[in-house]
Amino acid sequence: MSRVRPSRSGRAAQAGVFLRPTTAPRAALVLGVEPPVPADWPTIDGSRVSDAPLDHAVGWTCEIRPDAVHVMNPLGEGVFAATLPSLSEAWLSEMRSAASTAIYLVAAPLAGDVQTGVDTAARRAPIPAASVRTAVHADFGKQPAVGRNDPCPCGSGRKYKQCHLR
Repeated sequence: MSRVRPSRSGRAAQAGVFLRPTTAPRAALVLGVEPPVPADWPTIDGSRVSDAPLDHAVGWTCEIRPDAVHVMNPLGEGVFAATLPSLSEAWLSEMRSAASTAIYLVAAPLAGDVQTGVDTAARRAPIPAASVRTAVHADFGKQPAVGRNDPCPCGSGRKYKQCHLR
């Protein structure tokens, strides 16, 4: 019997995002991962896979937390964890409206235009790609509360109480 890993665990991955032009879900997340990749994910190949319709990876979820993106298997085990890339408001809006994201697992480091990288990788060999239920963690985008004796967030180097609290 395998041991269940907590949802905050997972293999390190690189992450990149883009908006697919037409196919739902439009919000797409590309993870640069080291093999092995999950065996139960559907695969896709061809020249324009970055906008092709995708099957749904049943039970898999993706959470966007304040510090990272976590992809979890149907048992709630963290499988991949990637540093959070810059997320535009348009990307977040698309992801929230569909509550789903297209996720591509590419076995190479991400560089340059991630959408082109997905198409290039899929021309060489089939890549795992699926739509996955996605949620934004409640703390995403919130600034931590500043205490009186903490450094001022303006960057002056003075304590908050002696700078902007006045």
